[in-house]
Amino acid sequence: MLEGLDFSDLREKVSKQVEAFLTKCRTKAPDETFYGLAICIDGDVTSLVFRANSEQSLEHSGDRFFIDDWPCTDKKAADANKALTALWEQFRTEIDSSEASDDARRAMRKRCLETLVNGLRDFRRLAATSISADFGLFVYDPDPEVPGEALQIAKFLNSPATYEAFADPDNGCPFA
Repeated sequence: MLEGLDFSDLREKVSKQVEAFLTKCRTKAPDETFYGLAICIDGDVTSLVFRANSEQSLEHSGDRFFIDDWPCTDKKAADANKALTALWEQFRTEIDSSEASDDARRAMRKRCLETLVNGLRDFRRLAATSISADFGLFVYDPDPEVPGEALQIAKFLNSPATYEAFADPDNGCPFA
């Protein structure tokens, strides 16, 4: 059903745009130590917002992993959002309306999520010298369709220490 869709452009744009976003955050706040970056999604994974937080901003916001309060934000995430929009348009065009069932939509959502995760993994590999092993990478859906999804993704993307801190409700994790 999704065989004709090419997700590689989205993966590449996510990786590059996340790097550019973090560089921009660091440029705006050169004396701050950033500890986490999240790709915030809507329920169907049709739009993206990037967010990051630093140790210094944490002093003002309070909860380490309450991502909604992370102040460094790119609400447009332009290149990644364009690639994501193009994929959804192609999906809607290629999938006959009789096939465009909930199962097809869920499969598309899952594939988009996997692509975002792989884009973040690519970023971590490419930025290994500029971020610590405990730098947190997250995909955040404020209203998850799949219970535990954010925690599974966080466990996959992060060191055990970062995952444990993220999963601790005392740190503001909305999914713990």
